[in-house]
Amino acid sequence: MRLARPAPQHALTLAALRIVVPLLIVASPETREGPAWAALPAAVRSAPEGLGWFVKYAPIDSTLAHFTQAACVCVALLTMFGVYTRPALLVLTVTTFYLFALAQLGGTVTHDMHLVWFAAILAASPCDDALSYDTRRRGGSWLALERPPHEAYAWPLLMVWLSLGVIYFFPGFYKLRESGLDWALGSNLENQMHWKWRQYEWLPVWRIDHAPWLLHVSALLVIAFELSFGALALVGRRARVAIACAGLAFHVATDLFMRIPFISLWACYVALIDWSRVARWARAKTGAIDARPPSSPVAAIIVGAIVIASAAIQGVRDQTQAWPFACYPTFQWTVGDEMPDLAIVAVFGDGTTREVLRGRRRSQRAWGTMWSLAGVNGLFVPARVEAYYRDVVLADPEARTAVRGAVSIRIERVWLAVAPERWSEPPTRRERLLELKP
Repeated sequence: MRLARPAPQHALTLAALRIVVPLLIVASPETREGPAWAALPAAVRSAPEGLGWFVKYAPIDSTLAHFTQAACVCVALLTMFGVYTRPALLVLTVTTFYLFALAQLGGTVTHDMHLVWFAAILAASPCDDALSYDTRRRGGSWLALERPPHEAYAWPLLMVWLSLGVIYFFPGFYKLRESGLDWALGSNLENQMHWKWRQYEWLPVWRIDHAPWLLHVSALLVIAFELSFGALALVGRRARVAIACAGLAFHVATDLFMRIPFISLWACYVALIDWSRVARWARAKTGAIDARPPSSPVAAIIVGAIVIASAAIQGVRDQTQAWPFACYPTFQWTVGDEMPDLAIVAVFGDGTTREVLRGRRRSQRAWGTMWSLAGVNGLFVPARVEAYYRDVVLADPEARTAVRGAVSIRIERVWLAVAPERWSEPPTRRERLLELKP
């Protein structure tokens, strides 16, 4: 059966994505913190599904990570300016994979893998036919805005649209499958926000949880947006603009009320916008049309099909803790008004205790590591927790001071009240997991 051909798209749209993706990669925490994650002790590492081979066979070294980081930034700049674009994108894909994979070894997965996907799709596409120095080397103008729309640019863009659709669809689907409309109409979203506020020890300027009706309406709109994104992306230009606006509003709201900006995702919406008006303006100014045919999009179709199929399989499996293909966070579970945490408690001879980690603000990734160590999302591994205590916690001078004179170190799983009015309360429950010698 022959695939229906997508409507021709302009080279400028693909070029815009080619500029945005490497910029996001350079700005991402995974690229910045790659060498630090490479220095994580081997006994503390926890490889998610899909990276077992990486831990076993790939060289994991902070010096190598520094070199990879430098190479990643260099080829990202080449990609943005369109200098030897295809080879640069290939190297960008490999170096980004390495740096991002390192950042997954702390016990929790960060869902920025779409940047690796899109870099790979771009590397296989004719994304250097506009806004590219390569066009000048081939005898065209640097801007090359006068190229007419072509099917060769539509196929890689279609792969990106479908990838975005898969990213959004499964979170909406699992919300409904798990709880039905109760996910939106109960107290779940309020508790979800309280969890985030407690993790960051932060409150929004406006307490939206004081307006339950608005929370319910917003939750219903979120589900509708997630389920319809992929379908609307295929309808046409105006529908893509509409869902881009809706997606931007969605992500702005999650940033304002949950501190989840997800810029790495919504900035890729440049692929949803038809930039042909800019091209028509350029043609009117220059009076020229570059009629050279673009290269074949077959490679981009193959790479995109692999990405979409792999992401969809993980979506069907509801597998969020995997890399480089995973179901994106679903927030499907109905959470309560208590949140788990890992407590490291120094016990002294006179019976007094002192918590070593309490009172420190953590990033979202650090919270994920704590939950992984505490066995919240899987098995509790005593050896890994002990290695974390001795090799990571005790590397901090303040922690060494806190445990000085202790007769034992107690590892506990504790539960914290998440309602802002109860943050000053002690843990509501404690469960002893492990006892260590100091």
